[in-house]
Amino acid sequence: MDAIAERLDRLIAIGERTNQLLERLQSSAATQPRAGERDPAESARVPDSPTEVATQRPTPRRTQPAGRRQRGKTGLDRPRGSASEAPRRLHDAIIRVLLDADEPLTANDIAGRIRERNLFEPPRSGHELRGGQVSARVGNATYRGRFLRREGRIWLKDPDDERRRAGS
Repeated sequence: MDAIAERLDRLIAIGERTNQLLERLQSSAATQPRAGERDPAESARVPDSPTEVATQRPTPRRTQPAGRRQRGKTGLDRPRGSASEAPRRLHDAIIRVLLDADEPLTANDIAGRIRERNLFEPPRSGHELRGGQVSARVGNATYRGRFLRREGRIWLKDPDDERRRAGS
């Protein structure tokens, strides 16, 4: 029972200190300059307590200048296939693999063949292509009209049309 009473006393003390700090903040807020303005005396003043340090405004986060990307985060330093061989869009790579295979394949098989031939790199994540991503692209409403799903396998609705598109 003593432990509970001690905890209650500590909670009450913390609540009282919090109320005192809030009153100080509210009274000082009326005298502080508006957002964007700086009080020269504020920058030289040392905070009274650790709690006051925690309530100060954080410094703005610096962002990386435009045009300076870190290599490796987007996979820019990984080798790729030749420029003529590698389509930039996943559905184009899926179509190319299905046309070359000339048979229906599972999403995992398609993803594996795309990875083997370096036909596509995920643009943001940098992770290797997975079957779930292939399945999601095939099921996407935009591309659904170009693919068929039968018994867990994916095929092209009109392979001849896709060959004509790839040839032009």
